[in-house]
Amino acid sequence: METVISFIIAGIILLAFVIAFFVFIAAGKKKLTAAHCHFIEKQWRTVTEESYRNMHTAILDADKLLGHVLELRGYKGSVGDQLKSAGPLFTALDSVWSAHKVRNRIAHEIGVKINKKQGQGVLRIYKKALNDLGATL
Repeated sequence: METVISFIIAGIILLAFVIAFFVFIAAGKKKLTAAHCHFIEKQWRTVTEESYRNMHTAILDADKLLGHVLELRGYKGSVGDQLKSAGPLFTALDSVWSAHKVRNRIAHEIGVKINKKQGQGVLRIYKKALNDLGATL
């Protein structure tokens, strides 16, 4: 009889852990609403327009937009922290990290030069990342 009770208690504890795991996973899986997608599209057009005037500013804004979308999806912290948590959502996580590192260079180093071709490549990565998160750009 004690063995049966022990198995029942162990089963209940295991079930509680499984439920907690799925609740934890679901917390980061918030979906974007139509209003969110409209806002993201509008902001992306602004990033694209800015890229013709100032590629550095466009890349900084693209990174801010990525952070905002990750926050909408339920991920907290800096963009770096968000990328660590949301990594599986991206089809090319290494590329997203590379784009974010370019952003960090622009933000923190003096005299960084990004030519138009390099900048367009970085912006393509951000666009793909935003689409991976549910935006339709």
